[in-house]
Amino acid sequence: MSKYRTVRRGMGGGARERLLRSGFALCLAGACAVAAGAEICDDCADDDGDGLVDCYDPDCGADPVACGAMFLDRVLPAPDCAPALRLRELWRATGQETSIALVGEVDGDAMPEVVFESLSTIYVLDGATGSIERASPRMNFNGHPAIGDVDEDGTAEIFVERFEGAQSQFSLLRFEHDLSLTYALPVNMTSVEDQTGMSLADFDSDGVPEVYRLGVILDPRDGRVLVDLGDLLDGRDTVSSIAADVFPDGTCGACEGLELVGSSAVWAVDPASGGFELMGSYAGGTVRGTHSVVDWNGDGRLDVVTNSLPGADNSGQGFFAWDPTSGALLSPILTGVGLASKSVPAVADFDGDGELEVAIQVMVL
Repeated sequence: MSKYRTVRRGMGGGARERLLRSGFALCLAGACAVAAGAEICDDCADDDGDGLVDCYDPDCGADPVACGAMFLDRVLPAPDCAPALRLRELWRATGQETSIALVGEVDGDAMPEVVFESLSTIYVLDGATGSIERASPRMNFNGHPAIGDVDEDGTAEIFVERFEGAQSQFSLLRFEHDLSLTYALPVNMTSVEDQTGMSLADFDSDGVPEVYRLGVILDPRDGRVLVDLGDLLDGRDTVSSIAADVFPDGTCGACEGLELVGSSAVWAVDPASGGFELMGSYAGGTVRGTHSVVDWNGDGRLDVVTNSLPGADNSGQGFFAWDPTSGALLSPILTGVGLASKSVPAVADFDGDGELEVAIQVMVL
């Protein structure tokens, strides 16, 4: 059983904390019935029942760019009906040492699948029943996979790394939706931290997502290394990295598209040239940890929330938010026994009071 700790933004004196326990199961939430009518374009509600709200609805022009300002710093009104939340377990998959479970439409049958790694095997489960649709041969996989349709054939590809027996020796594996192996290419991905896993993001906005792990960005079509930050962003200084559009386009030559956040720093990257540029870093120095990107202080700019791990001398461990432009600390550093985990901070307004809270998984001994 895992335990989750939630803290309120600011975390000054009297900060509220909650502990939530969580198991692993797929559940279904209840919903309330709403009579559909014409879409009203300024009431923050889905009036016509098509799943689209106000200016995101084609009936209102569907301009996502213009919609952005509508929801910034705005507390949405309560819905007309307030349904009781009902959770019902649909199915349960048992396994040991499972990775993060990913959900996506893998094989083109219009039904989502669940993909995860357990005991060096990649499993693809039927999302409706939990039954095993496909399983890979056992290999020395390392970390969670990434899934995405990178060749636009209507089915997803699965990317995962395989540990080859020595530090820095990994292979990038690409499987097709049926788990047939497309390639297995050796990649020098310096790391002393296992269980990091692969991710997909379109860094250069060309319509083809890149696959990345820590400071290495690769072309998913052929496995070529596009950007490698080397020792600047590796497993000795970070546990994970995250792609986000932190700085506006035009801020720097490589700022067109997404930046890479990790090791308490933000890097602009250019997959076309292989170049990268340090754009900002935490003024308190380098820490190992996981990160989330969110507008923490409500100023309309993205900030970084970090859950840092202790060093060899048990120093440097804690949770904090910081400004990637100035490097300034935006919150007190929360420390305490039990916070040392690789949990990525989950940031949201959990209780609807207009303030952000953070949930962090902690170690339960």
